[in-house]
Amino acid sequence: MKTLLDMFERAAREEKTNCIQFQELDGIRAKYTYQELWERSVKVSHFLKKMISQNILKLGDRVIIITITHENFLDAFFGAQLAGLVPVAFYPPVTFGALGEWIKQSADSIMHLESKLVLTQKMFLTPIYSVKSQVKEKLHVFEIDDCLKIQEKFPDISIKGSDLAFIQMSSGSTGRQKPVCITHEAALMNTQTIMEAFNMPMEEIRAVGWLPLYHDMGLVGILFGSIFAKASLTLIRPEHFILRPKIWPRTISEQRATVSVAPNFAFGLCAKRVTDDSLGDMDLSSWKVALCGAEMVHRITMQAFMDKFSKVKLNPNIITPVYGLAESTLAVSFSSIESPMKWKFFDVAAWENHEAVEVLDLSRPHIETVSVGKALKGIKLEIRWEQAKAVGEGKIGQLWISGPSLMKEYFNNPQDSQAILVDGYLNTGDLGLIYEGELYIAGRAKELIIICGKNYAPSPIEHSLYPMKELREGKVIAFGDLNTSLGTESLGIMA
Repeated sequence: MKTLLDMFERAAREEKTNCIQFQELDGIRAKYTYQELWERSVKVSHFLKKMISQNILKLGDRVIIITITHENFLDAFFGAQLAGLVPVAFYPPVTFGALGEWIKQSADSIMHLESKLVLTQKMFLTPIYSVKSQVKEKLHVFEIDDCLKIQEKFPDISIKGSDLAFIQMSSGSTGRQKPVCITHEAALMNTQTIMEAFNMPMEEIRAVGWLPLYHDMGLVGILFGSIFAKASLTLIRPEHFILRPKIWPRTISEQRATVSVAPNFAFGLCAKRVTDDSLGDMDLSSWKVALCGAEMVHRITMQAFMDKFSKVKLNPNIITPVYGLAESTLAVSFSSIESPMKWKFFDVAAWENHEAVEVLDLSRPHIETVSVGKALKGIKLEIRWEQAKAVGEGKIGQLWISGPSLMKEYFNNPQDSQAILVDGYLNTGDLGLIYEGELYIAGRAKELIIICGKNYAPSPIEHSLYPMKELREGKVIAFGDLNTSLGTESLGIMA
């Protein structure tokens, strides 16, 4: 296999039983075999090839995809690839922020990407037309269901591993939203590496996911991984998970799933909002791999989740903290699968001086940090002080990575690309350290709060406030605010 399309076509050709299905609040809405999904994508590709034949589009053009978690996403995403185009998934205007802000951001991104086409669903036509009115160049908008009606057929287009597979709109580890260019070979390599790290026969993989498909963890970690394994996959809409967190563990139980992934806040949300009385006959004994990433992992949160769901046969050893970012397609490091989660307590004073000194006496001021394991196959980690040479183990600095799954560039942004990609390494923008051979994340380099010359990472401060019942986990921000009268930063909290 050289491309994601090879991977998808193989699943369609070889797997006749396992399906991708879509879970709603009241049950399964629809299910499709890989062959059925492949055929739908081929139809969309013919629609797009017709646009190319009419000189409306050209090979390599960016296609914006705006959908809920739905089969239409797969139709458009792989249909665009089959037509020699580059899919770019935007988050939909469902319950995620103010509509006016979404319209402005979407219009700005479309103009930056120089895109001429949006594929979407009927429910989003009104806000997308508002976006269209703000885009300077002509923008075509089509419903994906209409693309599926085409009867004409066009020749296959040759796709190479070095071609762009998709552009991921990143707003995580590297600051403001940027278009991350990922090639087929990078995406395929990262997907294969993730699946090999599970140390599980592919035929035993049954996945459940609620993370949105426009997010790298949902797209690569859940969707691509399931297609690679030719596995059964049940997808939940993220807004349904936020509304009723119980739907996630309940679906894992019902589907006898073995793999699922989520950020730290999701485990905390389930621990807080799923009551003991509502557990009922839930059975999580089938769950073998529970990846936790996309944000800082906190032991107290994960312990609360394990305490809650051990009552329904959750094996606590399946919790697997991981580290990754869109600029590396997704995954960078995994802690050991099926081994207990590992964490350390480090001295605060040493930490502020960029050193990790473990403390055993917890009456001393300390910072608690969870291990995110070791680099995946083919990936190298370096801790550097700014852009200088690598520092030794136990020293805190900027985390740089190299490997075959790094992004090609930020689209249409050579300045930022050159700043982050240096001599085959990528500056993640995160602070980290290697301790006893494993990676620990210390926060964001740009988010350090500096008070009277001392450095404070915001994450431990934020996490210390989570036990307050009035606050929702993941909705607390600690930041530095310049105090001109004191000549230094003061600590600010938003919640």
